[in-house]
Amino acid sequence: MPVQSVAILLRPEAEHADLTGTHRRYHVSGECYLEFRCHVVRVWQIPVESVLTGGIGTLPLAPLAAVTPEQLPQVIRRMEQRLSTETTPADAATLWSATYILMGLRYPSEVTNQLLKGVRAMRESVTYQAIIEEGREEGREEGELQGRVTEARRLLVILGGKRFGTPSDETLALLDQMTRLEELEQLLSLILNVESWTELLAAERNG
Repeated sequence: MPVQSVAILLRPEAEHADLTGTHRRYHVSGECYLEFRCHVVRVWQIPVESVLTGGIGTLPLAPLAAVTPEQLPQVIRRMEQRLSTETTPADAATLWSATYILMGLRYPSEVTNQLLKGVRAMRESVTYQAIIEEGREEGREEGELQGRVTEARRLLVILGGKRFGTPSDETLALLDQMTRLEELEQLLSLILNVESWTELLAAERNG
């Protein structure tokens, strides 16, 4: 059966001078022995109206089409009208989840969340809820890690201060630049093996 190959670029950052739709392979002699052609579709150049009135399965591409930020709310409303009347609730939830993921390629999460927060099918999407919960969990883990980093740095200043004296402003600045928990824990483990802040920082840098 005849096959038409299509390369779909979802955002301008994917653009490259080599993406001409033609790929050639050459012998060492310079003779072309294979030529492959495909149609390159740049979604951000497609008129948004053609996506909004096209196939229901490609509707999640509408926010990535040729649309201005001011047009986005209306685009979302028109998508909601079609998805609420032309699909089942389960399919609508799947397509809204795809919309959410695709919009993340172009827009900040705050913008995407604001635009989609009123869509009922989105709130009921299992995939969307899983994505949101994963983000919350990552945020909690990041917060816990940052708390441990802050506590390790505080202990380092206290224990080091008792052994070496109050750290200088330069030393405190260097400690503030250390954001890895492993790095700070390594310094804590070295406190009893050195005689000054200078030796401590040098010993950590030398491994």
